[in-house]
Amino acid sequence: MKLIRLIGAALTLTSMLAVQPAFAARPLAKRQKHQRERIREGVRSGTLTKKEANSLRAQQRAMAAQTRQARASGGRLTKGERRHLLHEYNQSSHGIYHTAHNSRRRW
Repeated sequence: MKLIRLIGAALTLTSMLAVQPAFAARPLAKRQKHQRERIREGVRSGTLTKKEANSLRAQQRAMAAQTRQARASGGRLTKGERRHLLHEYNQSSHGIYHTAHNSRRRW
């Protein structure tokens, strides 16, 4: 009975580890999508000017290119690459917030 439980636990752990790389990309893709939506909403509501939105979009494209380049180099992101990209996305998120909450308005 213990052997069956041990084998079951080992199989569960193995399957979880095998699936992990597939889920590893989700947080970055989710962040990208959310930030694009925030920029789009800022333009729609008038809190971002076209020039500000274009600048933020260019920043998003550059980060997406960094992500693609990092993935192309080895198929997966290393811990350091992921940490660097998350830092970049955090900085970008702060930039979106501060740009949307400055005194400039579209109207």
